[in-house]
Amino acid sequence: MSASPGDPSGPLAILPSYQATSEHTEDSVWRLLARLCADAAGQPGDVLRGSGSKGGTRDAPPAAPRRDAGGLEPAAIAAFLNHALMPNESLFEGVRRVAPPLPRVHRSHHRQDGTELPTREGQALIATNREARLQEEGQARVATNREDYRHEDGQARIAAHREAHRQEDGQARIAAHREARLQEEGQARVATNREAHRQEDGQAHPTLPGAYSHDDDEFARTLLSACSDAVAVRLREGARDVSLSGGVDSAVLCMLAARLAPGRIRAWSMDVHFADETERRNARTVARLAGVEHVDVPIPDAVLPELFEPAVLANESPILNARAIASFAFYAEARRHGASVMLSGAGADEVLMGNPGALAAALARIEEDRRLVQTVLRPSVDSLRLGNSHDAAGAEGDRRLARAPVDNLRANHPASIAEALAVDNLGRAPAPWSLSDTSASEEVRYAAWVLRELVLPPELRGARAHGITVHTPYLDTRCADVALALPESSLRREGVGKWLFRHAVRGLVPEEVRLARKTPRYGHTALSSPVRARWLELYREWLSPARMEALGVILPEAPLALLERYTRLQPDTPEASVVDRLLMRLCSLAMLHAHAVRLRSCPES
Repeated sequence: MSASPGDPSGPLAILPSYQATSEHTEDSVWRLLARLCADAAGQPGDVLRGSGSKGGTRDAPPAAPRRDAGGLEPAAIAAFLNHALMPNESLFEGVRRVAPPLPRVHRSHHRQDGTELPTREGQALIATNREARLQEEGQARVATNREDYRHEDGQARIAAHREAHRQEDGQARIAAHREARLQEEGQARVATNREAHRQEDGQAHPTLPGAYSHDDDEFARTLLSACSDAVAVRLREGARDVSLSGGVDSAVLCMLAARLAPGRIRAWSMDVHFADETERRNARTVARLAGVEHVDVPIPDAVLPELFEPAVLANESPILNARAIASFAFYAEARRHGASVMLSGAGADEVLMGNPGALAAALARIEEDRRLVQTVLRPSVDSLRLGNSHDAAGAEGDRRLARAPVDNLRANHPASIAEALAVDNLGRAPAPWSLSDTSASEEVRYAAWVLRELVLPPELRGARAHGITVHTPYLDTRCADVALALPESSLRREGVGKWLFRHAVRGLVPEEVRLARKTPRYGHTALSSPVRARWLELYREWLSPARMEALGVILPEAPLALLERYTRLQPDTPEASVVDRLLMRLCSLAMLHAHAVRLRSCPES
């Protein structure tokens, strides 16, 4: 999704666009395929079914296809299931992805004493934002002082007139002593109450571990100012709605928006059975303290299976958990109740080190996925001879190739995919984020992978399908650049993620929200759903041998066999989550393929 001129969105907030040729680029792959089909109508040959992922054309009439031509690219499917799809490749035949360059900000370097400072570039970014903040504060102080002077001058004149009518000097002295005594007693009571409040607050809520320093305080002020500026820009553009989950990220957005646009903000929360109850309670508390209207959107369990296919098509990418489907339903209801431009806390974890163990956990899930997918992939590269015509000789060649065992798809397909599937000396394939621009830091590459592949499609494309524009202030340029330039030691401390951010928002959000630990997002499976039977029925429909055969690289009977094994698992076993992820991805691929084939079946001219 490209940014328009003047758009404050940072590169991490922008989803890749789709491109078939240099003249054909769209934010939506469905618009691109429809446009290609329209352009091809009435022309000789078939420009839609050129080989390779670069979008070639052919002058010869199309031959009888070996499979449903014009859908997903088999080699790309295999790479995707192995977490090895290159960032510039897409799942769709003849279509590539184009993403903005990654930020080049690197967090910090170590000094000899073991402490960290931002890099030179990071220091410049922080200094720029600090200077802007100080200028704004200075202008505010000048205005305040000018107003105070005017007020004091008026008070002085009033006092002069009042003094002329005062009672005798003795009465004035008595009144002065009485006032002094009352003030002293009042100050003593205030101090006593303040100390008691501090003690009670300390007993009720634990503090963040680690000592605070002057640098931490300065970094915190700069970070909060950048976040506030990002929210202010979006409010000036017309945002009036905030997605409020009850976590610290969305709570801060809600409180900042309410301060900047009092009386004009609505907060929206999702009521679905796998939502964290503590966060839902916190969302209600935040909305009440912010003084905003709070809309709780119920998502019945029965609607989630029915919205699976529409959500996949809206996201234009596979879905691996029901939360993305619930988001699709949430935005539909929010739009029905009048939401149009909404702020989301998505991306805060990625730029503020919100989950210190995220990268290691992602690697573990990826290795689990890679092991399991071998049970459903063909042991040959059937139908992966890209660029060959499929006449009788070619079809016979495919049959010979199908009978020849090879190492799952590491031969006879594009070099980029072969490189992505290569293993190191220990037999490990690279992490998917390592396939992108290596001039960016690993943290930024990982953030881009998580956001573009998992987090943002349901937030941006899923909302767009219902006419809602979602903005992500934490990923806007000014906020993200400051966040990514901060030293790691200020963001991650003694196992606590977003340490500096939590320090920065003291007094802005309730303590139970500020200090709450990260809530896991991926525990729900079809087995634990109240409508389990409907989910399993839907899985069986989309995992049928005919649909799996059409993908070109899946053993037709294997997914249903895996499904039967899945139904015998306990919902809370770790294996259930792994199997459910693969089943949802296979169903999603079948849905995307079927829709792409329908779009590319151009009418005869």
